Amino acid sequence: MMLALGAILFGTTQLIPQLLQVSFQYTATLSGLALMPGGLAMLLMMPLVGFTASHVAPKYLIGLGMALVAVSMWHMMALSPTADFSFFAWARVYQTIGLPFLFIPITAASYAGLPPDKSSEASSLLNVSRNIGGSVGVSIAGTLLAENTQVHQAYLANHLVPSSPAWQAAVGHATGTLAGQGLPPPAATGAAYALLQQTLTQQATLLAYIDVFWGYALLAAILVPIAFILLRPAKGGAPAGAH
Repeated sequence: MMLALGAILFGTTQLIPQLLQVSFQYTATLSGLALMPGGLAMLLMMPLVGFTASHVAPKYLIGLGMALVAVSMWHMMALSPTADFSFFAWARVYQTIGLPFLFIPITAASYAGLPPDKSSEASSLLNVSRNIGGSVGVSIAGTLLAENTQVHQAYLANHLVPSSPAWQAAVGHATGTLAGQGLPPPAATGAAYALLQQTLTQQATLLAYIDVFWGYALLAAILVPIAFILLRPAKGGAPAGAH
């Protein structure tokens, strides 16, 4: 569970600002501000989840948290070239609302049944698991992003044929717009082709990001029932959450 949590948390923390700066031309400051509401939401949820964790079994909270993360990643699959600042800010809020339901219960369940002299080892394993999961998640996401961008770009390019009425209309419209801005006709035609190529690359990149978010959503959804299967009440030993 902590491996998956690290993969999703660190992966999205890297991918969303990268997406904003590369595909939407956000500045580093503005992309950071898009993540800020999510941090505030997590800050507000932590005390509530801490109180709830003392009354509800960790496996139910972990299942709920993974379900919320899956829904938030599914929300990110609605990504489009017209997505605005509020879309990304709310998407991050939806994700971070579910994260406290994972951090606190996973930690509590991990210490359940352990003798006090083993708590430091458990803490080390949890931190290592989270960091390894983050490294693996970021690496896999970056690889899928690069490969799927090429796949989508090749697929979209196969549909750009000179005989297509849609292609001819797009080239004509772009050429007319650029010519109206003062470019001579030959230069306007070349710039129109470059503009359409840029649009194709942008759309292929967005589709690749959607694929990555779909993968995160699938991972979180698969772990929802696993939380109920694996996490069982401890028999004896230290109480849950003991350090």
